[in-house]
Amino acid sequence: MRIYVHNVLGKSERDFLCSFCEGDDCWFSGVSGNETERPGALHASEVAFGYCPVDWLRDASGLKWMQVPGVGFDQYLPLAAGGTPPFAITNMRGVFKDCVAETCLGGILALNRGIKKLSERQLAHSWDKDAIRPHLRTLRGARVLVLGTGAIGKQFGALVEGLGAVVKFYGRNCPPADIAGEDSLDSVLPDMDVVAAFLPDTPHTGNLFDEKRIALLGKEALLVNAGRGSLVNEDALLAALDAGRLRGAVLDVTREEPLPTSSALWSNDKVLLTQHTAGGHRDELRIAIACFGDNLERFRNGLALTNSVDWKKGY
Repeated sequence: MRIYVHNVLGKSERDFLCSFCEGDDCWFSGVSGNETERPGALHASEVAFGYCPVDWLRDASGLKWMQVPGVGFDQYLPLAAGGTPPFAITNMRGVFKDCVAETCLGGILALNRGIKKLSERQLAHSWDKDAIRPHLRTLRGARVLVLGTGAIGKQFGALVEGLGAVVKFYGRNCPPADIAGEDSLDSVLPDMDVVAAFLPDTPHTGNLFDEKRIALLGKEALLVNAGRGSLVNEDALLAALDAGRLRGAVLDVTREEPLPTSSALWSNDKVLLTQHTAGGHRDELRIAIACFGDNLERFRNGLALTNSVDWKKGY
């Protein structure tokens, strides 16, 4: 079997991947050939690992399955515009739930406990204890709404619930969500202290937090987004923050990435940006390779692949 590896891997990662591919013909980017040969190597392969460029995949008629080392695959949806998915895609859904949940909790604590402001004061050698301490708050008793009932949302909910928060879940279906439907969402938003979104980019979630819905949030609320940047109208968010109609925001994702240097999100002191690192882990590439290896064995044996994405649903 011919396997195309798009990620440029170090020797230890290549050796690790090869441990799953005995007898296969693996083409490694950066090692097996030069840059111009990469599209042809992909086109000649049945299996691919990595986020391969969309334009290359249009002519990859022999490709049967691609493992992406992350969760998002929105960029590939146009390939199935004709109604028939051209190949199977598996992602890392749920694998990094601990990482994302911990980052979001850390962001909330940084704002609640004044850590963001105190870090800035440290750089300025400024002792502002008396100004900061009266404004600190805790998660105990806080009303937290989690948007998304997947692995990440559930893990985040468990973490904040463990700190004494009262958690409710929003999703398209009820159950497993406590709240379903946008009308129901609108009715509870004004009462929430924290709203944390872990939703994919679909026709139902795009611009979910538009100007109208952001205006429903209480002025003491925090908005957290670790789903997709398309969920939030950033201009409306900034306007609410600047007007004092919202306490703060923790954003792991933004509409444009990398975030342009001209964006006002950089300089807003009520915004904490984590630069799409929430799913990061020092061993994340090896974890992705291990998942690929498990799925490769399933692929050989004609078994259902783990974490196959639904092209129609978009996740």
